[in-house]
Amino acid sequence: MVTFDGKQDEDRALWQTYVYWVRERLRIPSNPNVIADNPIRRLPESTSQALQVVLFSAFALEYRVKSVLTYCSASLKPEEHLKSILRTFWQRLLTTQRIDGAGLVVEPPEWAAVVSRLLELADVRNKIAHANRAEILAFINEGSDPLSRARGLFEAAIDGIRIINEGTGYDSEPHDELVARFDLLKV
Repeated sequence: MVTFDGKQDEDRALWQTYVYWVRERLRIPSNPNVIADNPIRRLPESTSQALQVVLFSAFALEYRVKSVLTYCSASLKPEEHLKSILRTFWQRLLTTQRIDGAGLVVEPPEWAAVVSRLLELADVRNKIAHANRAEILAFINEGSDPLSRARGLFEAAIDGIRIINEGTGYDSEPHDELVARFDLLKV
């Protein structure tokens, strides 16, 4: 039996889950000799889904903020991480013309209500991506259902992207229509 995981059951389950994700995406047939293929050896499916929701929500958000900054010729360092970008996003665009030509970019008032959730999303994503085992397990075991918490972070990412699109003039349709269109992406 191949083991590269830790000595605690939670460590093993987390590592086995990661290995399983790779094997599943590569469409490798299940093998009883591969411990990661045994669902009992992995995190529960809903927890696995929660971790994936966090990762891909953060990837979508990071792609969007970097794309907007690049398009608007704002400063962006290649190695810069999502949290630092989110903290300074609007300041980088203070003298930038909106994409729709309707004046300067202005931070929408809604940003203040969502940015803390976006920073939380970035923080949890970093814990997962950098294998900070104790912090990942804390996220999993903390409070309510991890999948429900991950959904909330996904919805914050959708709101953040909508606010960015609206504030930069990428989307210039009426606010209510824009909210309705983006709400279709939520669960």
